[in-house]
Amino acid sequence: MPLVWCQVQVDWEFWTNSNDQCGTVCDSQRDFIREFAPVAKELEGNWTRFTPHYIVWVCPRAYRSSPECESQCIHHGRYCTPDPDGDLDNGYKGKDVVQENLRQLCVYKLANESGRPWVWWEYTTRFSDECKMSDNNYNEECAERVFSELAGDDWSNKDALRSCIGDINADTNNAMMQMEMQSQRGSSQEGEVFILPTVRINHGQYRGKLAYSEVLKAICAGFTKNAEPDVCMRVSEDDCREGSVGDRECKARTDGKTQCKNNFSGYNCECGRGFLPHTDSDGHETCLNVNECTSVDKATLDPACTCERCACKDTYGSYECISDIPDDCATENECWTGSFKVAGKQQTFSACQDSLETIQDKASKGESVSGMANHTCACGACFTQYEENGKMECVPKCNLAYCDQDTGICNEPPPKSGAPVWAVLSIVFGSFLLVGLIGYAVYRYRLRGEMHQEIRDIMAQYMPLENQSGVEVHGSGV
Repeated sequence: MPLVWCQVQVDWEFWTNSNDQCGTVCDSQRDFIREFAPVAKELEGNWTRFTPHYIVWVCPRAYRSSPECESQCIHHGRYCTPDPDGDLDNGYKGKDVVQENLRQLCVYKLANESGRPWVWWEYTTRFSDECKMSDNNYNEECAERVFSELAGDDWSNKDALRSCIGDINADTNNAMMQMEMQSQRGSSQEGEVFILPTVRINHGQYRGKLAYSEVLKAICAGFTKNAEPDVCMRVSEDDCREGSVGDRECKARTDGKTQCKNNFSGYNCECGRGFLPHTDSDGHETCLNVNECTSVDKATLDPACTCERCACKDTYGSYECISDIPDDCATENECWTGSFKVAGKQQTFSACQDSLETIQDKASKGESVSGMANHTCACGACFTQYEENGKMECVPKCNLAYCDQDTGICNEPPPKSGAPVWAVLSIVFGSFLLVGLIGYAVYRYRLRGEMHQEIRDIMAQYMPLENQSGVEVHGSGV
């Protein structure tokens, strides 16, 4: 079976018949349609172009008026199907089957034109279940009821279906049946179809079992390699199972492509979890290690890496969790401790420094923390460290109430003066008052002297004063 490995979409055909009284041949077609219907709907999502077909027989022109042709044909012997039970006088006739075949072709045509090609699968499945010859329901009434229920959302109707079928008693050609006969004859690229059932894939005739898995494998083989739809993986052998060739080959690679990914045509080695694909300047594709500890959402990590006393250690292509890191400083240890009164309250200070943050930082970078101490002994920022008899001592730099515990900077206030504030204010106020009184007294004394001198000067113009001597007195001559 020649198949093309360069198809974005695969063309395939299924040649069948609506007859349900032909024994195992009819049963196998019915079972295949029922089982393949869900897959066919998935494949119709731009993956495949499916077309149903029905084999057509022709009654020789010289015998078209014979009872045999009239019983098994429509359109005056042009399109025929053998009698379903071989009894021309009783039961259903061949013309009933060929008429239903034409109806199913019209169902596909109307459904395909409305963008619902998968409706053909739904219709044929329901028709075979609800319109059986054995129940005497293989007729137009049952067929139109099934169609109407499937067309309930108004994508089509019975009038459109009847119009497509046309007058089966007309002495004219039917366009759809003519196309079926032409497809059945084949071409230089396609062989003739003469048995039921028949499957064609990309114009090549499938020669295998009519079964879900086998037909799906053949269809999937027609897609471009490594670009098959996901549905193909359901019938693909797992080449990445534990111990398989793909599993072993991918795990042995040193470029980071250690993850085996199964596909329909085999397997691929891809960048595994913890790696990102990278293409260098030479076009060579490698895998770059991803540090999950620092580059991914913490919520996606193992909880054993993100607890309060835990650390995430980066490894090549993955990470490890270090959990339950002991808090030595919360228990008795060998480091210095001292008790001091701070702002009126007694506080205990310790030289024990927890190493948790250092361990977490080193581990996240992939550095080894094996054997690293969980704590160190060092005086706090507000203390000065001394060694006395080989033993650490921590002495406060200043009043601890005014020392920043993080920076060790002392911000003590200036020393207080001896006199209270009210006394200082009293002295200042008294000084201002005394200066004011003295100034007022000087002002009064000076003002008084100036007034006294003015009065004396005025009186001296009219009479001699006691303290004046040698003053001439001028009078008129008598």
